[in-house]
Amino acid sequence: MKEKYIHTLFIAGLLLSFFFSGMGNDAYAQKSDKAADGEESKGDFEAASGMFEGLDAMEAMALANKLGDEKNSFTSFITPESINIKIPGGKTFSVPLPEDRMVVAIAPYVKTTHKCSTHYMSGCKGELFEEDVSVVAKKKDGSVILSKDMKTMSNGFIELWLPRDLEIDLTIVYKDMKSGGTITTNSDSKTCITTFQLK
Repeated sequence: MKEKYIHTLFIAGLLLSFFFSGMGNDAYAQKSDKAADGEESKGDFEAASGMFEGLDAMEAMALANKLGDEKNSFTSFITPESINIKIPGGKTFSVPLPEDRMVVAIAPYVKTTHKCSTHYMSGCKGELFEEDVSVVAKKKDGSVILSKDMKTMSNGFIELWLPRDLEIDLTIVYKDMKSGGTITTNSDSKTCITTFQLK
């Protein structure tokens, strides 16, 4: 009876030892994974800041669009204040926009669109890829801010750099179709416009 009791204690001790040893290994593995993630996150942030450091807003926007066409871990988006690059760890590197201008991304469409208010260069897609359009932007008094022929980018958008704090009448012509509407360039304005349906 005594030998059976000792044998049972021995087996229990082995099981407990195995259990706690496994917990220690799991905890160590989790700690190692977190450390690796931290190093990777730090590296991504340094890479992002290194790429965008010293660029002006238009250069930063061009680079963000290029990155948006590639497979990478960066998320890029634009607000009325800045161009922003966010890495998986949560850190964001920003390039400020000019004090007198902001950029508005517009995706004219015929059949397909999506709801959006903040333009993500890394995610937003329009319908018309690399198509020729004509764009006219006017102030409410009728004076022309912009009038030019443009080509939609590989993501289906055109980007307009416009004066701040204005209400602007915009007309877009594509082939024999046209769309018009009003946009604003205020501190709380949308940077992604997806409501211009061509008819």
